Amino acid sequence: MGAWACAWAAEAESLADAVALAYKTNPTLLSQRAQLRVTDETYVQARAGYRPQVSLQASGERRDYVQQTANSGSLYLVTKQPIYTGGRTASAVSAAEADILAGRETLRGAETTVLVQVIQAYADVLRDQQDVAIRQTSLRDLTDQLTEAQSRAKVGDLTRTDVAQSQGYLFQAKADLASAQAQLEASRANYAAVVGQRPLALEPLPVLGGMPAALDQAFAAGEAGNSALRAAQYAEQAARLRTAEARDQRLPNVTLQVQYGQSGPVSPFLPNAYARDAGATVTVTQPLFAGGMIDSQVRQQIQREAAA
Repeated sequence: MGAWACAWAAEAESLADAVALAYKTNPTLLSQRAQLRVTDETYVQARAGYRPQVSLQASGERRDYVQQTANSGSLYLVTKQPIYTGGRTASAVSAAEADILAGRETLRGAETTVLVQVIQAYADVLRDQQDVAIRQTSLRDLTDQLTEAQSRAKVGDLTRTDVAQSQGYLFQAKADLASAQAQLEASRANYAAVVGQRPLALEPLPVLGGMPAALDQAFAAGEAGNSALRAAQYAEQAARLRTAEARDQRLPNVTLQVQYGQSGPVSPFLPNAYARDAGATVTVTQPLFAGGMIDSQVRQQIQREAAA
């Protein structure tokens, strides 16, 4: 008996254990964390608009004339550095930051939802286990009552109707027990889906405190820390910044390009015949007419901002 009690205690599972396991293995949380990592990369991509781009460009050319053939090749290292983007890059970076903050709040909301599901599944298993135990006790009592009724009927103290009534109660108790056992298995399966494993010997539910003292305090706490509300606020901020980014497409774009390389004949290969070339170019691009594309994108972003 002592060894069995020790084994039961070793396998006992608390609500804190269930929450910790669900936090590590719940597929909803794993998916949300992966989605947040996807969103994190948008910040790196937006920041790339400030940084230079370096490429290696190689080309070859062959021309056939009436009496001769000429060929040439070139190899250049090209660096492009944005100097002014009309504020588009700054808006894109800020919008990416807002998206990340919204993603964090969405993850926090998913964690809260899973926490509630774990508590509900934990409580359901405890409830159904207790229900099965009560119905098993009731079944044993009704079995004893039927046995007693049958014995008393043999000596004439009870009638067949009394015995049949006891049998009916017993059959109903068996059906109720089977239903309770089926409900317990369903609750255990739901527990496994939420937590990640079937329930062991569950400890009683702890007392959950921390409730606000007044309804006004609950409203204030919700407005200050509700994950769904904060995620919506950050989403609205990101939409507003993308509206500014769309408007900034009307402004000029300034880019510095520096290139260094060599060009000359490919065949025959004559190293001394290759001319070295280095240069820098500043390009200013001012959109004048885009076929209505920029105006349409601005209107589109304004509506997305309104929706947010």
